[in-house]
Amino acid sequence: MIRFLYRLFDREYEPCKGCEVLKTQLEIANRERAELLQTMISLVKPEVIQHPVKAVSPIINKSVPWAIRKKQLEENDREQLRILREQESIIKKLVPQEEIDNLEKELGVEDAGENSLSKTV
Repeated sequence: MIRFLYRLFDREYEPCKGCEVLKTQLEIANRERAELLQTMISLVKPEVIQHPVKAVSPIINKSVPWAIRKKQLEENDREQLRILREQESIIKKLVPQEEIDNLEKELGVEDAGENSLSKTV
């Protein structure tokens, strides 16, 4: 109301120093409250974990003709046989056959002359 009277008589209104202090204190309090609110939100906010995107594979017909399935099974068997033979060759390179024979004789294994890995192949 006082401002209205000042404007009515074309005088410039000079706010009191207490009002200015209160305005600055209010601004400071509002800013601190906003910072506190942002801090609390950042603590409560769950972290978004980005997972790598997997390539979408096309839909494959589940019913496979027997000829194709047989071919796949044979290829898998050949691959397993190749791996077993590689393992056997590595073992033969690392441990001489004579040591294997001596150990088999000491342990009393019946087939001391044959390698146990060659039986599985």
